[in-house]
Amino acid sequence: MYNQSNVGNANQAHISKRPVRRKRIGCLGCFGYSLLTILILAIGFFAFNTIRNKIEEIEQQKLEARFDYKQKLSAEDKLAQAFEKGKISADTYVLQLAYSLYDAEKLDPLYKSDNDIDFPPNLIDLIMKHIDELSDETLEYVAKKI
Repeated sequence: MYNQSNVGNANQAHISKRPVRRKRIGCLGCFGYSLLTILILAIGFFAFNTIRNKIEEIEQQKLEARFDYKQKLSAEDKLAQAFEKGKISADTYVLQLAYSLYDAEKLDPLYKSDNDIDFPPNLIDLIMKHIDELSDETLEYVAKKI
Protein backbone atom coordinates (compact mmCIF):
# COMPACT_ATOMS: atom_id res chain seq x y z
CA MET A 1 0.00 0.00 0.00
CA TYR A 2 2.82 2.26 0.80
CA ASN A 3 4.22 1.61 -2.62
CA GLN A 4 1.04 2.53 -4.34
CA SER A 5 0.80 5.84 -2.61
CA ASN A 6 4.39 6.59 -3.46
CA VAL A 7 3.70 5.76 -7.05
CA GLY A 8 0.71 8.09 -7.02
CA ASN A 9 2.84 10.83 -5.50
CA ALA A 10 5.54 10.21 -8.06
CA ASN A 11 3.01 10.53 -10.88
CA GLN A 12 1.77 13.76 -9.43
CA ALA A 13 5.30 15.07 -9.14
CA HIS A 14 5.99 14.03 -12.69
CA ILE A 15 2.79 15.73 -13.88
CA SER A 16 3.49 18.91 -11.96
CA LYS A 17 6.96 19.19 -13.51
CA ARG A 18 5.48 19.39 -16.96
CA PRO A 19 4.92 22.91 -18.19
CA VAL A 20 1.28 23.69 -18.56
CA ARG A 21 0.46 24.43 -22.16
CA ARG A 22 -1.72 27.46 -22.53
CA LYS A 23 -3.91 27.84 -25.51
CA ARG A 24 -2.56 30.68 -27.60
CA ILE A 25 -5.09 32.99 -29.18
CA GLY A 26 -2.82 34.40 -31.86
CA CYS A 27 -3.21 37.58 -33.89
CA LEU A 28 -6.57 36.56 -35.29
CA GLY A 29 -7.92 36.03 -31.78
CA CYS A 30 -6.64 39.42 -30.59
CA PHE A 31 -8.21 41.04 -33.61
CA GLY A 32 -11.49 39.26 -32.88
CA TYR A 33 -11.51 40.38 -29.25
CA SER A 34 -10.72 43.98 -30.19
CA LEU A 35 -13.39 43.91 -32.90
CA LEU A 36 -15.91 42.52 -30.41
CA THR A 37 -15.00 45.27 -27.92
CA ILE A 38 -15.41 47.97 -30.57
CA LEU A 39 -18.74 46.46 -31.64
CA ILE A 40 -20.05 46.43 -28.06
CA LEU A 41 -18.93 50.05 -27.54
CA ALA A 42 -20.56 51.15 -30.82
CA ILE A 43 -23.86 49.46 -29.93
CA GLY A 44 -23.76 51.08 -26.49
CA PHE A 45 -23.02 54.48 -28.03
CA PHE A 46 -25.89 54.26 -30.52
CA ALA A 47 -28.30 53.00 -27.87
CA PHE A 48 -27.31 55.85 -25.56
CA ASN A 49 -27.73 58.43 -28.35
CA THR A 50 -31.12 57.02 -29.32
CA ILE A 51 -32.40 57.19 -25.77
CA ARG A 52 -30.96 60.69 -25.31
CA ASN A 53 -32.53 61.92 -28.57
CA LYS A 54 -35.94 60.57 -27.56
CA ILE A 55 -35.69 62.28 -24.18
CA GLU A 56 -34.68 65.57 -25.84
CA GLU A 57 -37.56 65.24 -28.32
CA ILE A 58 -40.05 64.71 -25.50
CA GLU A 59 -38.65 67.72 -23.63
CA GLN A 60 -38.85 69.83 -26.81
CA GLN A 61 -42.48 68.81 -27.33
CA LYS A 62 -43.29 69.74 -23.74
CA LEU A 63 -41.60 73.10 -24.21
CA GLU A 64 -43.41 73.79 -27.48
CA ALA A 65 -46.73 72.83 -25.93
CA ARG A 66 -46.04 75.17 -23.06
CA PHE A 67 -45.33 78.13 -25.33
CA ASP A 68 -47.70 77.26 -28.16
CA TYR A 69 -48.75 80.41 -29.95
CA LYS A 70 -50.58 80.74 -33.20
CA GLN A 71 -50.15 83.99 -34.99
CA LYS A 72 -53.50 85.66 -35.48
CA LEU A 73 -53.80 87.86 -38.53
CA SER A 74 -56.11 90.79 -38.91
CA ALA A 75 -58.24 91.32 -41.99
CA GLU A 76 -55.84 94.05 -43.07
CA ASP A 77 -52.85 91.68 -42.80
CA LYS A 78 -54.59 88.93 -44.76
CA LEU A 79 -55.65 91.36 -47.48
CA ALA A 80 -52.17 92.91 -47.64
CA GLN A 81 -50.57 89.48 -48.06
CA ALA A 82 -53.01 88.52 -50.80
CA PHE A 83 -52.44 91.86 -52.57
CA GLU A 84 -48.65 91.58 -52.35
CA LYS A 85 -48.76 88.05 -53.78
CA GLY A 86 -50.95 89.29 -56.63
CA LYS A 87 -53.98 87.18 -55.71
CA ILE A 88 -56.30 90.20 -55.59
CA SER A 89 -56.39 93.52 -57.42
CA ALA A 90 -56.02 96.95 -55.81
CA ASP A 91 -59.77 97.53 -56.28
CA THR A 92 -60.66 94.33 -54.41
CA TYR A 93 -58.07 95.15 -51.77
CA VAL A 94 -59.53 98.59 -51.00
CA LEU A 95 -63.15 97.38 -51.23
CA GLN A 96 -62.53 94.44 -48.86
CA LEU A 97 -60.73 96.76 -46.42
CA ALA A 98 -63.74 99.07 -46.49
CA TYR A 99 -66.00 96.08 -45.84
CA SER A 100 -63.82 95.08 -42.89
CA LEU A 101 -64.36 98.54 -41.42
CA TYR A 102 -68.00 99.25 -42.24
CA ASP A 103 -69.83 96.03 -43.31
CA ALA A 104 -68.14 92.98 -41.79
CA GLU A 105 -70.86 90.65 -43.10
CA LYS A 106 -69.98 91.63 -46.70
CA LEU A 107 -66.31 90.83 -46.14
CA ASP A 108 -65.07 87.70 -47.90
CA PRO A 109 -64.76 84.91 -45.26
CA LEU A 110 -61.25 84.20 -46.48
CA TYR A 111 -60.13 87.62 -45.26
CA LYS A 112 -61.99 87.78 -41.94
CA SER A 113 -59.85 88.70 -38.97
CA ASP A 114 -58.65 86.10 -36.49
CA ASN A 115 -58.45 88.73 -33.75
CA ASP A 116 -61.24 89.93 -31.51
CA ILE A 117 -60.19 93.57 -31.81
CA ASP A 118 -58.49 95.15 -34.82
CA PHE A 119 -57.11 98.59 -35.36
CA PRO A 120 -58.72 100.35 -38.32
CA PRO A 121 -56.59 100.36 -41.45
CA ASN A 122 -55.46 103.62 -43.01
CA LEU A 123 -57.97 103.46 -45.83
CA ILE A 124 -57.60 107.07 -47.04
CA ASP A 125 -53.87 106.72 -47.76
CA LEU A 126 -54.52 103.45 -49.56
CA ILE A 127 -57.21 105.05 -51.72
CA MET A 128 -54.90 107.94 -52.60
CA LYS A 129 -52.10 105.55 -53.48
CA HIS A 130 -54.23 103.34 -55.79
CA ILE A 131 -56.85 105.83 -56.99
CA ASP A 132 -56.14 105.11 -60.67
CA GLU A 133 -56.78 101.38 -60.17
CA LEU A 134 -60.08 101.69 -58.27
CA SER A 135 -63.47 101.24 -59.88
CA ASP A 136 -66.23 103.83 -59.60
CA GLU A 137 -68.34 101.48 -57.44
CA THR A 138 -65.52 101.12 -54.91
CA LEU A 139 -64.96 104.88 -54.78
CA GLU A 140 -68.70 105.50 -54.32
CA TYR A 141 -69.00 102.91 -51.55
CA VAL A 142 -66.03 104.34 -49.65
CA ALA A 143 -67.25 107.93 -50.16
CA LYS A 144 -70.67 107.04 -48.70
CA LYS A 145 -69.17 105.33 -45.67
CA ILE A 146 -66.60 108.00 -44.87
